[in-house]
Amino acid sequence: MRTAAGFGELLRLRRERVGLTQQCLADHATLSVRAIRDMESGRVRRPRNETVRLLADALRLEGRSRTDFEEAARRHPLADEPVAEPAAPPV
Repeated sequence: MRTAAGFGELLRLRRERVGLTQQCLADHATLSVRAIRDMESGRVRRPRNETVRLLADALRLEGRSRTDFEEAARRHPLADEPVAEPAAPPV
């Protein structure tokens, strides 16, 4: 599934496609419901690699579907999204 959607939207679509609630996915992935909710809402845009692996395993993603899922989690924020500026070096 190639999509320009953000990781959170892709996660929600994958979860709904297999008929899981956020609670069920959280249980299968050994994550909190809050973590699932935060990713789906876009509050967390670049989850940790281990979190992505746990989600992909829980969703039973394989092959291209898994690769697309993992790549969506690694995408850089879009140009119009706010990005924190690096801290100025100490003087």
